[in-house]
Amino acid sequence: MRYSYILARHRRALKRTCLVVAGAAACAVVVWQLDHHLSYARSYSFVFDKRLSPQAQRSVASTVEHLIRTKKMPPAQLIEHVHGTFEFIKKVAIFTIPSRRAIAKVIMHKPLCLLGESEALLSNGMSIDRNLLAEQIVAITPHVNVRDWFAGDETLPSKLSPFLKTLGPEKMKEFLVSWRGEHEVLLTDRQDPTFSILVEGQKNIDKEIFTKCTTVKALLATRGLLNTPTKRQWTADTRFKNQVIVFTGKRGEDHGSRSF
Repeated sequence: MRYSYILARHRRALKRTCLVVAGAAACAVVVWQLDHHLSYARSYSFVFDKRLSPQAQRSVASTVEHLIRTKKMPPAQLIEHVHGTFEFIKKVAIFTIPSRRAIAKVIMHKPLCLLGESEALLSNGMSIDRNLLAEQIVAITPHVNVRDWFAGDETLPSKLSPFLKTLGPEKMKEFLVSWRGEHEVLLTDRQDPTFSILVEGQKNIDKEIFTKCTTVKALLATRGLLNTPTKRQWTADTRFKNQVIVFTGKRGEDHGSRSF
């Protein structure tokens, strides 16, 4: 990793020395005294990202304090070690003040969704144990359904993360996402679960798809085909060029299909 150092030369002008650490994997800003290590600090306090659970906060705090007290690491090396140990951390900032007190600020990568029963997917493409997230964050983070045979796929986070970023948080609130594979992602209307949209998981989603499907849904409603007593399921397949194929029931069943 390449680092960029900005060192203040005049203590009178700036009572602290500032090190800016920039790299492809992480970006962090650290401020520390001129002796270039933090082991002299009498006390330590932490400002944690509120999205982190108490369990995660305790783990990070314990590791950072141990490194400061026993390893006497330069800040750049300490930050690199923390990033390597806790991949859910996006940014670490460590400050010292004249009272020989060290303050560490820790920011995590944004949670994108919950996976299965125990995991969460982050914006950096990593999956973590959802116990590392605060309870209130788990409660508001959308869940993505994943077919059983993908549950053990280590490449799933790296495939799913770009798709969810393209889809965006607003659409994730509007639709329940079911990942069936790179070529088959089902988006089910949360307000009307009888209507779903089938899209590619590998390609960026064309926002016009949602406009077209809104029109398709309105046509189905006009013809009295939605919200029937049988609660028939309708799916708009948008994976074909310049057309939307709408079918009802499971594929292969003789319930008919329509092109729009």
